[in-house]
Amino acid sequence: MLSPYLFAIYMDNLAKLCQYNRGMFIILYADDIMLYAPSIRELQHLLQTCESELIYLDMFTNAVYV
Repeated sequence: MLSPYLFAIYMDNLAKLCQYNRGMFIILYADDIMLYAPSIRELQHLLQTCESELIYLDMFTNAVYV
C-alpha cells in the first residue's frame, strides 16, 4: 500500500527538475514516470537529465515506445 507513496517521495527531486521549464513536465504515478516536452530536442534533453538523476539514485530506465 505504501510503495507508490514512498516512490513519489524518493523521486521528488526528479519531478522538480523541470519545475521552472515551460512546457516540459515530469509526471509520476505509482511506479511510472512520464515525460512531456514540446519538441523532440527538449524531450531528449529531459530524458538525459532524468537518466543522470536516476543513475545518481542507483536506478535505471526501461523505455517503452508507444
